[in-house]
Amino acid sequence: MGEDSKSIGEQGELIVRRFLELIGWVAYQSNIPINCMHSIEHKSTTAKKERKTHGIDYFYANKSNLKINTLDNIVISVKYSASEYPKYPSTKFKEHITDLSQTLECFIRSNLRTDSIAEFNDQRSIKKADDLGVLFWINNCKKSQQNIVKEVANIEIPKELKFSKIYLVDNSRVSFIHKTITYLKNKYENHEVNFHYNQSDANFSDPDIIKYGTIMPVEYLTADIIPFRLINDQETIFGISINDNFSEENLNSILAYASDISQDFTNELIILFPDYDNLEHKNIYEKVAGRFNKKQNRTIVKIHSFQNEFWSLGDE
Repeated sequence: MGEDSKSIGEQGELIVRRFLELIGWVAYQSNIPINCMHSIEHKSTTAKKERKTHGIDYFYANKSNLKINTLDNIVISVKYSASEYPKYPSTKFKEHITDLSQTLECFIRSNLRTDSIAEFNDQRSIKKADDLGVLFWINNCKKSQQNIVKEVANIEIPKELKFSKIYLVDNSRVSFIHKTITYLKNKYENHEVNFHYNQSDANFSDPDIIKYGTIMPVEYLTADIIPFRLINDQETIFGISINDNFSEENLNSILAYASDISQDFTNELIILFPDYDNLEHKNIYEKVAGRFNKKQNRTIVKIHSFQNEFWSLGDE
């Protein structure tokens, strides 16, 4: 039984490791122990001894391109199982959040955080560090349609937990991102896939922030819209992937969003939906895209569907 649990855990870490590399988080550290600063408070209910350490599955740090003068220290926890999510996930979710929250609480006073800040100290534009958690709660149940993020959205987090922000990533979320990037890499193999970094009040005044790059911002892990650029020596294509089904309303919304971004660097726009079907949706596409083209000086709009599964990341 213990050997099975070890194999399951290793498979989960393998999938997450390859997923991190897919989104550009290649400079990660893995399997890092840090000292526990609250040995009694952080002791599990089943443990007989006080806690001495916390284990960090992955750690990734990078200067944010969505927040001004900010270093993101990202502590990643992987919770992987062979079976589907619990029918009533509240208890297990609180266990996972508690574990990661306590790890973050001790990370703030760890040498790992000190070293991370020191490494980026030569970048004068960094003035603060955000200590964030990412919880990968995924499993090997490929047929499950359970959206665990929505199911736990209204669960009350224990008040004693201390953390600034934790991003929850479930099967459906990993699948959406994996499908999007894999589709783009296969379909546009002569282009480099870059994430577009949205400009906002949170980052516009930082002169060192770039507009696009191969590293996905942590905020996009839980976003239902992923903006991207496909770049080669001849052209730049702007694109948006949507974690929602095709409809005239959704298409209008996405085109309105795109029109504020893309005019200065491209005249081609690609939109990815999970379920777009040319036979079924062509009339809606032509009507809406035609109106958009007239307003945007003949911008070319293309719509595709993305499909493939993220579990293949665990295949040898």
